[in-house]
Amino acid sequence: MLMRLQTKAPDDNRISKELADVYYTMGQYGKAKEAYESYLKVGTPTEQDYTRYATLLYLNKDYAQSSDMVKKGLELAPENHVLKRLAMYDNLELKDYKEGLEAAATFFSNPGNPDYVYLDYVYFARLLEADKQYDEAVAQFDKALAMDKSHTEIYKDISDVYEKERDFPKAIEAYKNYLGGMKGDPDISDLFLYGRLNYYAATDSAYQDKQPLYLAEADTIFAQVAAKVPDNYLGNFWRARVNSLRDPETTQGLAKPYYEAALSILEQKPDATKSVLVECNSYLGYYYFVKEDYNQSKLYWNKILEIDPGNETATKALGGIK
Repeated sequence: MLMRLQTKAPDDNRISKELADVYYTMGQYGKAKEAYESYLKVGTPTEQDYTRYATLLYLNKDYAQSSDMVKKGLELAPENHVLKRLAMYDNLELKDYKEGLEAAATFFSNPGNPDYVYLDYVYFARLLEADKQYDEAVAQFDKALAMDKSHTEIYKDISDVYEKERDFPKAIEAYKNYLGGMKGDPDISDLFLYGRLNYYAATDSAYQDKQPLYLAEADTIFAQVAAKVPDNYLGNFWRARVNSLRDPETTQGLAKPYYEAALSILEQKPDATKSVLVECNSYLGYYYFVKEDYNQSKLYWNKILEIDPGNETATKALGGIK
């Protein structure tokens, strides 16, 4: 009906307004956005128009234009709860953290408001995290979880904050909660990041008393990664790093089988990262040097020079073998 009316009276802007409202109510946001755009070119927007159009722009990831509409809407209706929320959301997405924190202070100025949702606290927490207010960020993430415990993905956000603070025990605990809250098995990237978190904890001098535990957990996780994606070098490569920490003098060669496994995969890939290839070959070159198998050692150092002709370590190693 409205479409037919618009065809007959294309200059009647009220029809665009009605269409926009109908599409919005029906959840057809793309069409609603187009209709609002048509209406706003010549119409006089109401508080509801600004609110709906700013929301549509946000959902369409047009954060800059959404922010513009929010500002205009707040001039008309400074206490509009949704517009104040969008001011915070848009500024986070635009990485304007100072403006975002100011918007958050305004938005949360009435703590008794029943219309806050868990995502409000998540966005506030991310703004605080971006501003390096880490303790406050964790407090807001905790509020989000308290409001809706089903969103266990928030534990990953909390883990990230603790990792930035290098509080690895708490980062690991939060990440375990994140993995434990999954309905299915964790994907490879989640496993890998958990393994790497344990590895970083093991390398931190503040937690050397727990290094064996962190290394054991990291090794277990990276072994799972290697088994699940055998054609990817990362599982074996990080197992190599873990076992290199367990054997810092390379006397046992604990990392050797894993560097070899990673290298065998990497050498099949023309776009393999040079620094990773150098690390694998460096370990193996040094391992054979320690074992006094100099011919084998030279083979790996020469491989490095093929990859990186200016590599000083390889050049010095070969000079010392002669």
